[in-house]
Amino acid sequence: GDKAKSIFREFFVGGDLDEAIVSISELAIASDSVVILREGILLVLEMKEDDVNKFVTVADQCFLQGKLSSSCVVPALQDPLEFLRDIEIDAPRASEFLARILANWLTVEYNNEPIVMLECLLKAPEYFLSDGRPAEFCAQVVKARGTGVTDADIKVVRQLLGDEAIDAREFVESRLL
Repeated sequence: GDKAKSIFREFFVGGDLDEAIVSISELAIASDSVVILREGILLVLEMKEDDVNKFVTVADQCFLQGKLSSSCVVPALQDPLEFLRDIEIDAPRASEFLARILANWLTVEYNNEPIVMLECLLKAPEYFLSDGRPAEFCAQVVKARGTGVTDADIKVVRQLLGDEAIDAREFVESRLL
């Protein structure tokens, strides 16, 4: 984890993208890709927007070049989702940043498939799912994605709401304004 953070930090302060990709690739061979991705996400949640964008650039290229597997995304999101509300205490934009990272991975395709599907939120840790705001976060991801609301989005929000009395489409669309 520390090595991954060092690689990302070095890139954030003006490092070379190709060098960062090679370093992540070498680390992924010798280590766990889930840890690399998780630590990168956790790192940028408490940083500046520019650093989030740089992290997304490196991660996207690592996925597109096959240096990281999309199968590591869901496990790598577990800690960031579980601790999101705690992170927000010190980093108020953490939820926004995580939503933007996830929204990006919903739109970037590798082998004609998105890196991750919105349904991954249904596999989030229990604390995230029970904290009263998973549907809010899901709507935030949909908004950050910027492609409008789909029936699949509504299905996920409906499951996250867990309250049949609330109209899921209306819930999401009211948050897109």
